[in-house]
Amino acid sequence: MDAPGINPEVKMLIGSLLGLGCCRRQAYKKGGLSLGFGNQVPNDRGPSNTPFYGEWEMGSYYGSWRIGKAGNILCASQDMSIDPSDCKNKLAEVELERIVAFDQLSDLDVRVKFRNGVFVDFLATTSYDDDLFHIFCPGNIYIQLSNGGIWRMCESDKPWPNEV
Repeated sequence: MDAPGINPEVKMLIGSLLGLGCCRRQAYKKGGLSLGFGNQVPNDRGPSNTPFYGEWEMGSYYGSWRIGKAGNILCASQDMSIDPSDCKNKLAEVELERIVAFDQLSDLDVRVKFRNGVFVDFLATTSYDDDLFHIFCPGNIYIQLSNGGIWRMCESDKPWPNEV
């Protein structure tokens, strides 16, 4: 993983994503994206249109994103504002194979690369510090990329700050 300024523990944990396949994908009306990886975990958080989550979940609630391959954008967050239904259909059609690399493109942007040449870029486009990019990990661990290129890790089932 190429990520300047990331602490070794966070880097090692993110490295555990390598080789995992995508089991869930969801684009949000406000432009965010969530991708689930690993085993499917039933949603026990109450009524929801999400019957399961991935063992690992990554994404951004508010940041921009794009999915591409070979110099073409296949689907992107701005598509949600143009035609949400078409965007969701495109997202469902994209083949997200196993993760082969995870790179920090800049202080604020992250790229996830897949075995078949597809990539997902998470692009920070908000000053709201709570969510530029995040990963929910097994064992209630939460990893976040914040403004300033700062990587933080905490317990996901407790209020901030509770960094581990």
